Amino acid sequence: MLHIGIDAHAIGLAQGGNERYARGLLAGLAEIRPEGMRFTVFLTGKARQDAVSGARQFSIRSVPRNPAVRLVLSLPRSAVRERLDLLHTQYHLPPALACPAVVTVHDIAFIRYPDCFPAAERLKMRLSVRRSLRKAAKVITVSEFSRREIVWWCPEVEGKVAVIPNGVDSVFRPAAPPASDKELASLGVRRPFILSVGNLQPRKNLCRLLSAYLEVRRRGWQCGLAIVGRKLWLCDEFFADLRNSPYASDIVLTGYLPDASLAVLYGAAECFVYPSLYEGFGLPVAEAMACGCPVVTSCRSSLPEVAGDAALLVNPESVKEIADAIGAVLSRSELRRCLAEKGPVRARLFSWRSAALRTAEVYAQAAMTQERTLR
Repeated sequence: MLHIGIDAHAIGLAQGGNERYARGLLAGLAEIRPEGMRFTVFLTGKARQDAVSGARQFSIRSVPRNPAVRLVLSLPRSAVRERLDLLHTQYHLPPALACPAVVTVHDIAFIRYPDCFPAAERLKMRLSVRRSLRKAAKVITVSEFSRREIVWWCPEVEGKVAVIPNGVDSVFRPAAPPASDKELASLGVRRPFILSVGNLQPRKNLCRLLSAYLEVRRRGWQCGLAIVGRKLWLCDEFFADLRNSPYASDIVLTGYLPDASLAVLYGAAECFVYPSLYEGFGLPVAEAMACGCPVVTSCRSSLPEVAGDAALLVNPESVKEIADAIGAVLSRSELRRCLAEKGPVRARLFSWRSAALRTAEVYAQAAMTQERTLR
């Protein structure tokens, strides 16, 4: 029986996509219970993963939050102590490891948009991720777009990259009945409102979103704007624009929200706007579609691959295009209905069960390698 370690330290740290990936994959693996495999899940502190707690084939171990201690000391020692046949991490592998490894790299935004990252973070990612790609027995990424990007940056890994799209959690579905005004008020939001989701950082293109919202209001639309996500980095310009907006009082920053609360907002919003400059997948787009919320998103990176024909695609560098698309959704009931119907159908293409099945196949392939490097 293969013994596989999964580094799920992101769970409980409000880390956005990395956390959602870890939670979704574990839930999918617990559902399919791959034959001939057992798992040790590495979590930090008091983090919980209810999908695998007490589940047969799964055990839980604690690792430090500090990334240097976790990667250099804790995970390598655990691999030996637990007699792991394989370790699966996101982005970063331990520099020395006594078993083969699988690494999931969602995107290489730090290469394509370096100015969207602090200098230290950018340097860390450039050095560690390339080394991890080369060291891994198998590499997982979440879209064909990201596969092409990874191979462009690190051509020698082309033969070992597997594309496994993310899934959408079952909590994201059309609301029945719709959320009450009291429920929305508990989240600081009132109808009607436009919704956006993503960490506060330059790559999410939130300054242009604020400009597009300003244009929508100037055209006469009376609606609020709710932005869900934690403050990450390099967002001084965003907060300056927010303070200077004549509609600042109608813009709500909710911070990070649990999935149940996020699903409420998707279900109640007039439309969901995600004008990101660069994504490896774009889970919020799939989640909004699953909830039947009309979506406006970027025509770049992985987002057309995820959205298909179930969203309006815009040039993320054009404030006018973003505003025009929002206005179209707000003004055209037939368009809203069409997008609301297409969204859930499109989102059904993405399930954590499917992702887990394909990931288990990658585990089996990776564990067959005889590499036992200690670089």
